[in-house]
Amino acid sequence: MGSTRTERPAPGTVRWVTTVDDMVDGTHLTAVTARRVMAIVALGAMAWGALSIVTADAGFGAFLLAYSVIALAMLGFRPLERLLLGRRVKHLVGRPCEVSLTDAGVAINQDGRSGALPWSAITSVSEDGRTLLLVSRTAGRFGIPKRAFATAEAAVAFRSEIDRRIQAAGPAPAR
Repeated sequence: MGSTRTERPAPGTVRWVTTVDDMVDGTHLTAVTARRVMAIVALGAMAWGALSIVTADAGFGAFLLAYSVIALAMLGFRPLERLLLGRRVKHLVGRPCEVSLTDAGVAINQDGRSGALPWSAITSVSEDGRTLLLVSRTAGRFGIPKRAFATAEAAVAFRSEIDRRIQAAGPAPAR
């Protein structure tokens, strides 16, 4: 699929057209802890199942082993995530999104709705190979796909500017 960047946005502004994959990528960063917990539960079920087969109830143990194998196989299975998430976010797919860095904070315009996160409300920025994720105590999380940037260096510069402004704003107030 080709790039959906718009031509020459203003400095400190990034634009893209939202896809289901953008949403899936954002959930991968936001649900890291949940996936770790699921993996630990699945591995515990696997150990319990193996122990049950050896010491007590083979039927229950086989059930636990099957459950754990399926649970581990489904962790991070993007086609399933696209299907499940796509239904919830279909109103955003194909819609333009714009994020601008301003003196006051991060201005977001998505699907005709606009909002802003003040620098003091942003607690951190997470990223992986596909997404930058703004984390805020007050507004949750907002993902910016790296495909929206003209170059990898532009994404690094955008992230660096966000980090610099978060540091300059000081710690977010406790709630």
